[in-house]
Amino acid sequence: MTDGFSCLLERLPKRLGDDLAPVLTGVLVDQAPPAWRSAHVGHQPISNPVGDFCIKHTHEYGGIATSDSYDHAVDATNDLPDVHHPRAPIDVKGGAWVTVAVLLGFGMMYATSAPGWHYAWFMLFGPGWLLFGAGWLIVLGVLLVMPGRLVALRRNWPFWAVPPLIVVLVASLVYVGAPVKMRFELSRADLDHLAKAMSEGTPPGKRNWIGLYPVEYLEGSPSAFGFMIDDTGFFTSYGLAWVPNGDPYDIDGPGTYEHIDGPWYIWEISDW
Repeated sequence: MTDGFSCLLERLPKRLGDDLAPVLTGVLVDQAPPAWRSAHVGHQPISNPVGDFCIKHTHEYGGIATSDSYDHAVDATNDLPDVHHPRAPIDVKGGAWVTVAVLLGFGMMYATSAPGWHYAWFMLFGPGWLLFGAGWLIVLGVLLVMPGRLVALRRNWPFWAVPPLIVVLVASLVYVGAPVKMRFELSRADLDHLAKAMSEGTPPGKRNWIGLYPVEYLEGSPSAFGFMIDDTGFFTSYGLAWVPNGDPYDIDGPGTYEHIDGPWYIWEISDW
């Protein structure tokens, strides 16, 4: 009987899996016959009853051979369900995808924050968005076809939920011209200070920056002036013009003008 009990312990890990077997094994050892405990536990401490303990010898208890008990124990384990450990759901590092989407979003906002846009920056971040979108669609497709996709989608929700929101937000802001207006307002104090100095007859001198705008060149008079923003447009140059009397053509420069706010206009000159 003790040998059958030992064989039952041996087969538990195979039937119940590594999670449940140690718990039930410990309970069975506590309830084991005294003869079995004195024969095995007392002389051979069980440090790991799941994988290390196995009875290899035949004993007799009370003069009765244990072969019948052995067969009975083996048959009893056949009724236990097999346990298969589920494969851990895939982790696509959603935080990394969100970080890249945020960086691309800020880059696109900067590229479109000047009149006519910064063409070089736009050509850098535009293809970046295309590559990001292609990779995102491929990984999402893998998540949708793999086994356990619901668990994988639930675990990786930042990956599939946040980047589309960032794309929609950035596209909406660019569409309404928010980056251009934001940069203009952040530079407004420096722009008005220069306009005041120019109207008082102070020469502007050589300026590389006015507010947050890199200056390509500046021209005008105390009554009106304008400057071109470096690295804007494609075959077209863009800048800002200050015209306090409301007639931008007082600058006596070529191009077209679009009112932005107060005495300030967006100045556009074709390079053709």
